[in-house]
Amino acid sequence: MPTFRNESALLEPVRGNLRRRGYRRQRSEVQFFEYSMDLYAYAAAKKTTTAVELKLARWMRAFEQALIYQLCADFVYLALPMPSAERVERALLARHGVGLIAVHPGPRCVVLLEAQQSTVIMPSYRDFYVRLMQEQRP
Repeated sequence: MPTFRNESALLEPVRGNLRRRGYRRQRSEVQFFEYSMDLYAYAAAKKTTTAVELKLARWMRAFEQALIYQLCADFVYLALPMPSAERVERALLARHGVGLIAVHPGPRCVVLLEAQQSTVIMPSYRDFYVRLMQEQRP
């Protein structure tokens, strides 16, 4: 079974998954203070934003980043290769509203845990990114 050699290999399958969910406007490597969100997406019809942190293995580090991204995105996910995703402590993610996407070689994605609407979002941060996404062609 093929494995992913780098995080960037996870990007296109996750992009496709989000596109199918209505997130037509997407940007990768979006700066948020000293962090770089691997993927930030906007669904104009739903008026919602989603941030995704890609990791090959170190899910706890991705989780820490995801908590920060909840300040600027309505929904936040971790995306990892399936073997790594199976080791994630889903109850911890669920308690904090962070979703989990497993990426299979092939490539395809399965949402193992839906993200919950962020309760700590800062409207000024979110609005900045929504404007940024609206300036971009779908």
